[in-house]
Amino acid sequence: MRNVSTTLIKGLDLLMIMARTKPGGLRLVDLQRELGADKAVVMRLLNGLQLRDFVRRDDGARYHLGPAAMELAHSFLAGIDVRAAAAPTMRRLVAESGETVHLGALHDVAVIYLDKLEAEQTIRMHSQIGRPMPAYSTALGKAMLAAGPPELVELAISRGMPSRTPNTITTPEGLRQEIAIVRYRGFAVDDVENENGVRCVGAAILDHQRAVAGALSISAPAFRFPLENALRLGPMIARAAQEVSARLGYPGVLDASVTHGIEEVPDAAEAGPSLHWTESQAMSEEDEKGALQTAPSTSAEPRRT
Repeated sequence: MRNVSTTLIKGLDLLMIMARTKPGGLRLVDLQRELGADKAVVMRLLNGLQLRDFVRRDDGARYHLGPAAMELAHSFLAGIDVRAAAAPTMRRLVAESGETVHLGALHDVAVIYLDKLEAEQTIRMHSQIGRPMPAYSTALGKAMLAAGPPELVELAISRGMPSRTPNTITTPEGLRQEIAIVRYRGFAVDDVENENGVRCVGAAILDHQRAVAGALSISAPAFRFPLENALRLGPMIARAAQEVSARLGYPGVLDASVTHGIEEVPDAAEAGPSLHWTESQAMSEEDEKGALQTAPSTSAEPRRT
């Protein structure tokens, strides 16, 4: 490629080598080997990077990323908007599911709709951008409660859980058990709990600090979206949330989907403290496309109210 500084490229490669290394730093010989350059070249690069605080050398003669590199990373992450990060994934979900896709964020213990994409269906959802909804009764909210600290669930309980539909979970123990199941599966289901005639499945989005940044959901009229299909689409929405999390700088690599099967639902005490984003019930592409076809619901779970 013309008009490219090879020295600059090598310097950036050196930074990326250090960025991908476990804490502890790298010796000069390690950097030479990884970069594939001789000692004189690596030393010139390191001297320049140290001069601008992109690299620091510790007392043990090991090299680490410096504060200037952290400043760049912070600037990049601060500029990421969850709506922008979620937009391409939301468009794909609408195209694949043929149903409405929501993006929400948690404010206190309420869900605020940040974005909404509707498919070409004759029945529209009543949700509105900026409108708050209870976290305890929505798939978006339960997914975010499950991904947040345990005290967040207790805060939601302390604010009260009035019934919104006949299916709404209204007791503290019921919600605790539900959140345990969400953590176990990696996705949440609103089984006509927030709005009569509407069923949803959602999963949480995490940011570069492993904090809850929002959640995605697929929503549809219950008559064409039975509970069994919502459960089957759980891994799909979990994978979508992982895509957005990766764009927000979530550290590490999340497993591809949800590992725990639909039938192996634990008691609250057995579910464990965190989300399991892996998949043993991986669906084929045909399964995902067919999951929204109208079918009689035969696997409804008892409500925990």
